[in-house]
Amino acid sequence: MAYLARLHGLSPAEARLAAALSRGSSLADYAEAASLSINTVRWTLKRVFVKTDTHRQAELVRLLMSESPQPNAR
Repeated sequence: MAYLARLHGLSPAEARLAAALSRGSSLADYAEAASLSINTVRWTLKRVFVKTDTHRQAELVRLLMSESPQPNAR
């Protein structure tokens, strides 16, 4: 998550949400697990969209997956 935060200037909360989404979590599931309201999670997602220059969840996840550090292949 620190990698995402540094790369895109995300706050720790924004990075946690982005990481959860990239692992396949839904907004509702994340909100429940993090004990947050769905409106708080949606607001946080909007800020993530702005900072990553994305506009949809699928676009965000695609970006994050393409940027994630890959283990060295042998």
